This record gives sequence, structure tokens and C-alpha cells, in this order.
Amino acid sequence: MAKLEKTRYPSVYKRVGINDTSFIIKYKIAGKLNEEVAGKESDGMTAKKASEILDVRKNHNLDKKVEVANSVKAKKSFQNLAKSYFDNLYLEANEESEVEDREKKKKTSKNIKREESVYKKFWGDWNLKMLPIAKIRQEQVLKHINSKKSAYSDKSIYNALTVAKSIMKHTAKEHSDLNNPFMIDEYKKAKKNNNRKEYLTQSQCSMLLNHLRDCSTFKNYVLVLTSLMTGARPNSVLTLKVEDIDFRKNEIKFYDYKRKMPYYSKITKELTLNLKKQVEDLKRQNYVFFNDDPSVAYSSYPSSIQTVLDKLFNAEKNEDEERIVPYTLRHTFANLLLQVHKVPVFEVSQLLNHANISTTIDHYITFNHDLVVKDLNHFENAITQNHVTAEELLIDNLKDFDLDDDVILKIIDRVKKLAI
Repeated sequence: MAKLEKTRYPSVYKRVGINDTSFIIKYKIAGKLNEEVAGKESDGMTAKKASEILDVRKNHNLDKKVEVANSVKAKKSFQNLAKSYFDNLYLEANEESEVEDREKKKKTSKNIKREESVYKKFWGDWNLKMLPIAKIRQEQVLKHINSKKSAYSDKSIYNALTVAKSIMKHTAKEHSDLNNPFMIDEYKKAKKNNNRKEYLTQSQCSMLLNHLRDCSTFKNYVLVLTSLMTGARPNSVLTLKVEDIDFRKNEIKFYDYKRKMPYYSKITKELTLNLKKQVEDLKRQNYVFFNDDPSVAYSSYPSSIQTVLDKLFNAEKNEDEERIVPYTLRHTFANLLLQVHKVPVFEVSQLLNHANISTTIDHYITFNHDLVVKDLNHFENAITQNHVTAEELLIDNLKDFDLDDDVILKIIDRVKKLAI
């Protein structure tokens, strides 16, 4: 038998015989090498046509591989799929371990742990998590959700469903037709109602800062002061570097991790003085807020700050009430500027680096009955004064001079005559 000869097309060969030339293609099926005669030259076969046949065979084989993989996936349990999903996320995060946070394109380990925690708390005790995913129905998911309603808010349920959908989306990369029982629209509205209702008053802010100044570290004091006076998100404050502060311009360059962009914020006199003190022994590339090593930023607010917040503001709250947390400082900044100091909402939106002013209006403005009553009293005084006569106003003003009633009456009479 004649020897196989290579052609210009990969995995396509030819065997030249005495009377004819055959074209052979090679490809794998289930890991085994398969050799097939694509055709003979006398029948019009060429190396190019053999290559096209090879592509068809490979694609068909790929379809079968996907079909087998999908079948395996469908037989896996929700817990198996979740493990695969989180393992993949941690692998991606590990690949970016040397990349600075603001340059990362994948989820950070901190965010993955938070997502994994949501999964374990909400779905960890589900008795159907070991059932093959193809057998799980939406009504079973709803039954589990209903059993959790007494302990979880609609927003928390929405978050748990979002994690479950992400797990299924990861699976669907190879199997778009796989049943997804977590596609429940009922809790979508919870995403829109995630605005915080709690924020600190000015007196509470003073109480917090005084407590930190007297009973905590200077670093904690400056960290909270920076958050309160700029309204920046926690991760933007925590990853602030010395080189991001321009004391000549009284300006800070923050990085907005949500919008993936830098933005600038002006700093006030008191904050400037304290930041200068905080960074005086640090290098330009060092982080402003850190634990022991200035080259490594805080991954989250120090627990000692949350302890202070709990002690001052959360001690008497029940489980249903919204707790004061570090993110509350951003909402405090917005609400005090808007409602107490009457700063225009457009300006506050710019300070918060919101992409749209509607975000500020929908999520950061909290209705305050006490402030509205004060405004109504001012309004009432303004309009009811119009019902007071000129004579009554004159009498009221003259009484400030401790004049006798006879003298006041003479003055009024004189004014009347002049008016005529």
C-alpha cells in the first residue's frame, strides 16, 4: 500500500496509487483517532474538499461532545454546579492576584466570598440542593423561598436568586436549554427598592466623630471623617493612595469601582489638616488607610468602627430595623446636604459621582417629617403675616420702645393724617 502524504491542509492526507489518488482525513471521536477516506480524485475529490468534509466531521463531533457534557451537567446537582461556579471564580481571581484592585476585570476574592456567603446562608439548607438540576422545578424553588420569608427581606431574597441565576448562567455557557427554575420575576422590584432610609443627623455625626477622636485610633477618626466629608463609597476611600491627594488644590482623586472611572472631590479645611497628619510619614505610592503594611490597603472598614456604630446607634434596634453601617456615611453626606443645607440635588449628584441625577433622587433622598414641619411653619408664618394690618404692625413695633399707650395712639393718629 502506498504511503500517506501530507497536503497543505491540516489532518488531510493523500495516498497516490497506480490508477487513482485517494484523500484521507483524520480526526478524533471520543478520544480515539479516526481515519476516513473522503473520496478519490477520479470522482472529483480534492484536498480542499476533503478539508471541508473534515470541518463537518469535527463540528459534528463537537456537537456530540457538548451534548454529552450537557447531559452530565443536567445530572449534576445544584450544589455541584455551585461548587464548580465558585471554584472557577476563585481561579479567575487568583490569576489577577497581582493586579491592583482598580485594574481588575474579574470579581475580587472579597466579592466572591460575599456571594458564596449568600449562597450558603440561603440555599445551604435546601433539601433539594442535591437533586439533579434537571429535575428541579420552579414551584419547588418558590416553596423554599416561602419558608425563608419570615427571616429574609425581599431584597435579600432577590440577592439569593441573583446568585442562583449566576450559577445557572455559568452552566448555561455550555447548555443554553438547561432548565432554569430560578427565573422568578416576583422579586425584581426589590432591586429598585434598595434605598437606605437610615442616615445620621448632624448631632449624631458630631457624636460619632467625638467618640472616635477620644476613644479610638487617629486613623479610624480620619477614615470616618473622609467618608462623611466626601460621600465616597467605602472601597473608593479604602484604596485611596497618598499620591491621590493634591493638597495644593485641596482635591482628592477617588476611583469609582462601580462606574470604572476616576473622579475628583474637594476637601475641606478640617479634613485637609487631618489627612496631612495621617500621611506625613508615608510614601506617595502608599495607601492612606492600612493595617500594618502601608503598601496593602484595608480590604474593608476596621471592625472597630462597626463596633462603635453598633454601640452608638444600633444597640436598641430590633432585627427588622435598618442598621447603621459604614455605607450609611455616604447616605448621610447626601441627605444632610440635600435636606439640611439645601444644596441643589444636581450638585449633590455630581459630588457622589452618580451617572444620572435620578439615582440620587431615587436612592439617596429620604423623607424627613421633622424637617418638613419646620419648613411648613416657616411657610405658614410667611403667608399669615399678610393678614396683619399696617396699624397692628406699627403698634407691635412701637411697643419695643416702652412708650405709654397715649403716646402710641398719638403717633398712630399722626401717621394716619399724613397718609391721608
